[in-house]
Amino acid sequence: MQNFEKTVAMYALSLSNMLIVNVWAKSFGTFEGTQYSILTKIMDMSIKMFKQESIKTILFCLRDFNEDIDNIQNIHEQLKKEVGKIWDDIKKPANLSKHPYTKFFDIQLHTIRKYKPANTANFVEDVATLRRRMTDSTDPKYQFKMFEASYTLPLCDLPTLSKNVWTAIIENK
Repeated sequence: MQNFEKTVAMYALSLSNMLIVNVWAKSFGTFEGTQYSILTKIMDMSIKMFKQESIKTILFCLRDFNEDIDNIQNIHEQLKKEVGKIWDDIKKPANLSKHPYTKFFDIQLHTIRKYKPANTANFVEDVATLRRRMTDSTDPKYQFKMFEASYTLPLCDLPTLSKNVWTAIIENK
């Protein structure tokens, strides 16, 4: 992933509580295919530059998932293991060196089965499930339960915050 894309992803995650990373099932497990390079940059910059007041969610959306071949539990365990390795390799301030990544980041996985023109139902169902996770506060996996009251910012302060975050990210290069 290009440096600009990493910078923009860092900017987005700094202003939000969630980053969605789109990964193709056939590329899962490779450093670039799983976007571990962007995850490394985000974790590194997050702990160095920003006071994290809440856990940030990084949702990996695994596209073209084949439930007949792929094992979701194994993939999720592998993802958590790889994220743990990335976290361990990042140089952290002394006060953070003993903390696991789970204190700062919630790594989640959502699968979307392959779109097949002859049978679109599975794909449509998986996308609808993801949509409910994002929009329906009654859904058991609703993504924003913990964030609804955790941080409030007057709308008039958003431009200043955005500018300051962007400046901090750019100057850290």
